[in-house]
Amino acid sequence: MELKNYLMMAGAMLMLGACSDENESVLTVENGTYEIVLNLQTTQGESNSLGQTSRAIVDGQFSSAYDASSLYVHTTKEGRSLELPLEGNSVKFTLVRENNQCTIFAGDKELSWNDGKEDVYFSSIEGETWSADRADWQGFTPLPHQVALVNSGKPELYRSEKNYTADDLSKLGEGQLKMDRMCSAFKLTVLFTDLENVDTSNSVPGVLEINLYSLSEEDWRKVFGDRWYVYSKAYVGPFFPEFFNVNTKESSWGPVNVNNTKENPTGAYYVTNNQYYTLLETGIKDSNAPGPNVHNNYAGVGYRSNATLLTPVDLSHKGEQMMIYLLFKSAENGEGVGNEDTGCVINEVKLSGLVPDMNYVNDIVLVYDYRKLHDALDKYEGEAATQSRGSMPQVISMEPDVVIYK
Repeated sequence: MELKNYLMMAGAMLMLGACSDENESVLTVENGTYEIVLNLQTTQGESNSLGQTSRAIVDGQFSSAYDASSLYVHTTKEGRSLELPLEGNSVKFTLVRENNQCTIFAGDKELSWNDGKEDVYFSSIEGETWSADRADWQGFTPLPHQVALVNSGKPELYRSEKNYTADDLSKLGEGQLKMDRMCSAFKLTVLFTDLENVDTSNSVPGVLEINLYSLSEEDWRKVFGDRWYVYSKAYVGPFFPEFFNVNTKESSWGPVNVNNTKENPTGAYYVTNNQYYTLLETGIKDSNAPGPNVHNNYAGVGYRSNATLLTPVDLSHKGEQMMIYLLFKSAENGEGVGNEDTGCVINEVKLSGLVPDMNYVNDIVLVYDYRKLHDALDKYEGEAATQSRGSMPQVISMEPDVVIYK
């Protein structure tokens, strides 16, 4: 086919990442060949942050690094895509245009579309729908008709900030392609310590107050006795989608189970350890600075997420409270308790300080005096053990003493 009136961007270099003012300018090489610098748009969230988990999280906030292995160009109407392989921090493609017929070439593959009928956009996934992974078992009774999801280590999700016409693509040499991060990061720590006794020996009088709250494994066992093996799991939600359409930015959910005749849910919860209970560990530590000259250190027994959750959020839930359900069971001689919730006690925690939005990094730390858990298990666990399978777990009143958004 004879092609005319075309613009060829042969060997166009799309640099993904932050750039300074001097290298934001377009460098015209020859024969209509352009070197184009593409920036990630990374609007900083609140100071809910966590330590570095990938090169895209630095000092508690997402950096401008593009942390995906590929970049894809998609058509907006027909949903077709083409991978633009990354070479380090760059990617090459060629654009050929004849009137409204446009084709992008990458190696021996190509993507064509009619510029008068649809546009294109860029993302980090091949298809237009991102999907989460469900827990193996969908039987959590306090959350009827809600989906339970598991953290399967999915990478960060990106989408270009807008759609592009062929004219827009041909003018990329005059500007930048900005990529929005279509996910947020979450991490959870639950820590039980002795808040009635504090060690201030490391303080500097008149300069810095340093408080250490600690709980040894010996003291934990002494208080809990033969049932010192305490297991836990957590559900966090409900503003997480099971499916997220990168093209339209819309969230959706499937039915809770194959027999569900009700409408699909409007939110989902992530559950730790694929719904299995995890033994609380010793040596859990964290800290906060509640004042300019005050530093509190906490050490004790608890649970810490072993991996950061990276997921889109359902923007229709913006402004709602985040909920955390902590479920506990104790067992003699360290007997495993599986994933069944029968016989457990449940602690409901409402977090009003978190905003469900994209591009936030959230490290949530809940600190309790360990006596609260002991007293709750001592009072309610026997009653909970008589529950029938599928009944509502015993809810315990146990407000966290300290809530830290790092």
